[in-house]
Amino acid sequence: MERQLDRNVFENAILTMKKYGIESILSERIFPKKDEIKKSLLAYYELTEEYEKCLFIKDFFSKLDEAFQKKIDNKVI
Repeated sequence: MERQLDRNVFENAILTMKKYGIESILSERIFPKKDEIKKSLLAYYELTEEYEKCLFIKDFFSKLDEAFQKKIDNKVI
């Protein structure tokens, strides 16, 4: 049962990321945990050998980092 629960958590995270894009991570409550979330998702999907999801996760967090950096750059004048 626990394994199924874990899978549901990870699958829901992927669906949310796909549906809302990087906005799904930008909340003040979630953003500080982004590195932990990325690490956890990658570890899980590498273990299940679902490499297409690993690629999605890497791409998603790369876009998130780029957007965050642009936001920082725009504030620095």
